[in-house]
Amino acid sequence: MIGSAPRIGIEIGASAVTIVTTGREPVSVTVEYAHPAVADEYASALRTALANAASSLEARMLRPLPEASAEIVLLPPIIDARLVTLPPLRPAEAAAVLQRDAARYFVGGSGTRAIATHVPKQLAQANEPHPVFAAAAPTAFVDAVHDAVAALGWRVHAITPAHVSWAAAAYAQLADAGEVAVVAAVGETIHVLRLEGSDVLALRRFPAGDIDDVIDALRPLPKALAVFGGVELGDVLRSHPALADCRFEMFHATSDALAFTPRDAQVEFTTPAMVASQFEHRRTLTGRFALAAAVLLVLTGAVNFWGARREVAAIEARRADLRDEVAPLLVWRDSLLRFEERLNLLEQVDRKPGRLTAALFDIAVLLPADAHLTAFRSKGDTIVISGLSPRAADAIQALRSARSFRNVTLDGAIDRELDAGTTAQERFTVEAVLTPADSTKASRSRKPAIAARRTGS
Repeated sequence: MIGSAPRIGIEIGASAVTIVTTGREPVSVTVEYAHPAVADEYASALRTALANAASSLEARMLRPLPEASAEIVLLPPIIDARLVTLPPLRPAEAAAVLQRDAARYFVGGSGTRAIATHVPKQLAQANEPHPVFAAAAPTAFVDAVHDAVAALGWRVHAITPAHVSWAAAAYAQLADAGEVAVVAAVGETIHVLRLEGSDVLALRRFPAGDIDDVIDALRPLPKALAVFGGVELGDVLRSHPALADCRFEMFHATSDALAFTPRDAQVEFTTPAMVASQFEHRRTLTGRFALAAAVLLVLTGAVNFWGARREVAAIEARRADLRDEVAPLLVWRDSLLRFEERLNLLEQVDRKPGRLTAALFDIAVLLPADAHLTAFRSKGDTIVISGLSPRAADAIQALRSARSFRNVTLDGAIDRELDAGTTAQERFTVEAVLTPADSTKASRSRKPAIAARRTGS
């Protein structure tokens, strides 16, 4: 994963390559190499030197460093750094001007150059010409460094000039001292930087033996001094009377400052080849993230489907447990529904009864269980009812209590059917007059009260 990649620093000078790990217990390995005089030999020389240094580092750490994030610092004289006075320009505009006119500001050498620039924060909004820090390195060398590091399986985070690391380390360790300066010895040259925060406001170079010139370049003397280049240079500066009241911070080499180099320094070398490589890297990462997102989507769908199936199974199991308890209730519910349907039907019949329908209803309700009709005829308001019953008198008496007809009279005589000398059935015919519809409705208006008593309301 990118977020867990170890961070390492690589310092590349004209005669040696140093790789150092960051952390509580940093491990450093230095490998000497011969700086090629021809640009075509940069790639092979750097690949060999970095491969040897990486092998030594992994041997000391007893573990490999796959996909490490490398911050690379280039030392003089591979790079040439200076302050260039420019008119008020935005940082991007200043970088474009210096890249376009690199041969004008950096004399000597051949071939194209990669430019790293930095406009001091307090001067970025100035309305007058101001110094801009600029460093140049051969484009072929920067590309060779990038390819050599990538060949190790490491990712290049940034390639910066050494002055950025010097200034960042000095500011991190001596920010509370006020005015800070940097003295760095690289080979036979001493570099003197005056700082305002972490910005370089003055930059000079001297031969290694010109200590007095170095002291003069530091005037007015700073309150704190960061020294890079070993104990010998530090002892010489400490013993100078002019720096008796100065606070010192010693760094053995530039690699000691890598831990203080900010990840977003934005003062770095870039080349067209590096831009293309970074674009390809981002596209690869985008593809990986898209694939990871698709996999996560599929996994999420699978988990969701599994969860849904699990819930359905749990519901089915619960329904199976309740089925025996619910079955009798369902039967009761069906019985109640049928009963309600019959009640509704009776209410509809009772609500809009025809005169003959009401008469038939009363006959069906009032006739004894052992009696039944044999004929039913109507003439206007008169109805003729013929029936058969073991006791015709009881049937006729029951019909006289009907509300839908009145004046029930016997028509003719009762015919008896004998069986073994006893009366088995009696045939009878009666006539009656249908009750007017208005009086029927009035007489039936008491039914809701009867229904209320039946329901207990």
